[in-house]
Amino acid sequence: MNYVRAQLSDSHKWIFRKIEIEGKRVFHRQCMACGRDFIMEPNTEGWRAVHVGLLEFDSLAEETSRRWLSEECPGHQLPEEINDRRMQCDTSVQKQSA
Repeated sequence: MNYVRAQLSDSHKWIFRKIEIEGKRVFHRQCMACGRDFIMEPNTEGWRAVHVGLLEFDSLAEETSRRWLSEECPGHQLPEEINDRRMQCDTSVQKQSA
């Protein structure tokens, strides 16, 4: 898993969640304005961009994580980011427990 050492921008309108995945706690942030999603595990030093599925997080390309973390919130979902959300850099599946 590739995490990017960066802070999340305060320009986003964050929803904060703590989620258990296979017995591990994961911190999830989702912007209500642009819909970008990030996760961080407690023992890592950075965030990574993800696509949120029904029962899993799919890692997006490291390039996407770096770009999203370096940008301010665009204020709405960008149509060109639909493809960013489909691109995975990590093929492992992480299931959320109910």
